[in-house]
Amino acid sequence: VVQGKRNNFDIDLLQVIVQRVAGLAETPYVEGASGEQEGRNALLRRIADHVRAVTFCITDGAVPGNSGRGYIVRRLIRRATLDINRLGQDDCRLHEVVSSVVAAMGDAYPEIAQRQGLCEQILLSEERSFRRTLGRGLELFQRALQRHQDEGATVFSGDDVFELFTTYGFPHEVTAELAEAEGLSWDEERFTQRMQEFADISKGGRSIEVFQASALRDAKAELGATTFVGYDALDHTSDLLMLEVEGEAVNQASSGSTVRFVLSQTPFYAEAGGQVADAGQIEGEGFVIEISDVQKDDGLVIHSGVVRHGTAAPGPVRAAVHVPSRSATARHHSVTHLLHAALADVLGDHVEQQGSKVEPHGLRFDFSHDTALSAEQIAQVEEWVSQAIAANHRVQCQEMPIDQARAMGAKALFGEKYGNVVRVVRMGPASTELCGGCHVQYTGDIAAFRIVREEAISAGIRRIQAVAGGVAQDLMEQEQRIAEELAEILDCAVPQDPRRDVGVLAQAFKVGLDALPERVRSQYQHVADQAQSLGLSLHLQGDDLVTRVRSLGDEGKRLRKHAEQHAAHKALSAIDDVVATPQQVAGVDLYAHTLHGVDGKALRQAAEQVLNKVQSGVVVLASDLDAKALLMVAVSSDYIDRGLKAGALVAQLAPLIGGGGGGKPDRAQAGGKQPQALPQLFAQLPEILEAQLSSTAGEQR
Repeated sequence: VVQGKRNNFDIDLLQVIVQRVAGLAETPYVEGASGEQEGRNALLRRIADHVRAVTFCITDGAVPGNSGRGYIVRRLIRRATLDINRLGQDDCRLHEVVSSVVAAMGDAYPEIAQRQGLCEQILLSEERSFRRTLGRGLELFQRALQRHQDEGATVFSGDDVFELFTTYGFPHEVTAELAEAEGLSWDEERFTQRMQEFADISKGGRSIEVFQASALRDAKAELGATTFVGYDALDHTSDLLMLEVEGEAVNQASSGSTVRFVLSQTPFYAEAGGQVADAGQIEGEGFVIEISDVQKDDGLVIHSGVVRHGTAAPGPVRAAVHVPSRSATARHHSVTHLLHAALADVLGDHVEQQGSKVEPHGLRFDFSHDTALSAEQIAQVEEWVSQAIAANHRVQCQEMPIDQARAMGAKALFGEKYGNVVRVVRMGPASTELCGGCHVQYTGDIAAFRIVREEAISAGIRRIQAVAGGVAQDLMEQEQRIAEELAEILDCAVPQDPRRDVGVLAQAFKVGLDALPERVRSQYQHVADQAQSLGLSLHLQGDDLVTRVRSLGDEGKRLRKHAEQHAAHKALSAIDDVVATPQQVAGVDLYAHTLHGVDGKALRQAAEQVLNKVQSGVVVLASDLDAKALLMVAVSSDYIDRGLKAGALVAQLAPLIGGGGGGKPDRAQAGGKQPQALPQLFAQLPEILEAQLSSTAGEQR
């Protein structure tokens, strides 16, 4: 109104962004236009608005993903990509709009300026990824559209909308718009049905309905908030206020019953902030309930579990958290704070937490960063955390007004909503964060820390999986044991850095640590047996573990090549014997022979050589190798003309050795699991060949 404009996008603040989009799209924005120009104006405004929204979303920690808020961000980016594509711009340009958003709004919202680089990188990555399938998707839409038009349909199929969405990432509303622009409505009901089926099939995550249609939900207002005492007490006397079985309030629940219940006060931490729920049990008069889950809604803590003994009933109880699990979880939660601080120090201030999970056996930490961490950076992060652990800082947890917490530099998670009073967790000078979780008393209680995996989970977001405390120490001891075991197997020195060598080998063999020794032992034994069978010595190079294993692979290749040459020589040396002993079957020369210990390649070469020498006939060669039977059949061209086919003959012979095979009229092969059946196969071979010859003769007549 002040500027005399017809819409928000024409005011000077937003025109900075709109004009930037217009320049990139090479399409002028004409204020007050109508007709086709207004259509182009609408696209320019929408692109500007979407990029503006995405910039703020990414800044607040909402990055593109396949669910929740991340999916909304991804849809906005893809919609803007489609719009700028319709304006004739088929290059990735959306990320270049971010600077204009910062120019227009960065003074009022300085955090978008601080994260401009991250926003640009994520936008570029997402647009580039979507454009890889965009052309194909539009092509398929046009095909589907043409099909509908040819059929005279007035409704665009929900199945086609579903396929475009799940396979090519087209937002369903965009496909609907494209269809409606061509005069077709779309079958939203069918699309929704397909999406529900897809969700049912794909459902793999854990979904908890805390308040189903149940007595607990109905009593929520009456019960009120549950007092949590678990920061200070892990064993606490309380009252079981309400007991529920299958959604109904009950006065008692027998042994074996699955129950949900509320306590007046609880030491059990309800799953929140990335920290898993506590485990433990409650004991009442004559009964025990084992806790399997703890969830919270509006302050009311719902405990779930199974009655393990007696008959559970409301009344006084003793609630006891499983101390080893809580302690391990606390170590992993505290070290997550140190990891966050370490990453920011090593990689830069752009690092922000994007999600986490802490549990007794490990932690997962997601953070904003656009490239994989190098081995050197991972080592620097581990060293940073280890030094903070060794410093044994006191961990102080204190509630204070949120303004005071921010003034002291406490880190808050972007996108999270906080009340006026927050809980601040300080670990000396190393870390200060807002957090409601459970922690150790001193950083030294963490004891040890190890990063076990680092990977990308989406554009601009990395994930670290790590372990601490006893879990980390157990891992180090396991690596040492495995290194010693491998060194003994391969007769080499134990590595000075077991973690590095064992990690390299586990990755090379694509197995977990537990399976690594057996894989190496199996490979070593196989190569050693191969050398022995050939009458050769085993030659392994290097004295360190990794070089030794690589040498083992090279030695296996050398021995296989030698074995192939040996088998070929053995097979070729028997050719004269095969040629000299043909059988006559219905006027056909049959050359049948077993070549023991010959591989498939040598068997084929031998069959070729026999047929080259005799020119006319049927060759059937077999071999028993590594507890398997191999079979090769070759038929000369003159008998092929008479209707005899190698493939048909193999099809009859293969079942006799417990296998299968096939091939062409002139050459065919088979394999089976019963080499002991080869003598019987050759005994039946003349009869089978004669029957086939008779059959082909009858067909020709």
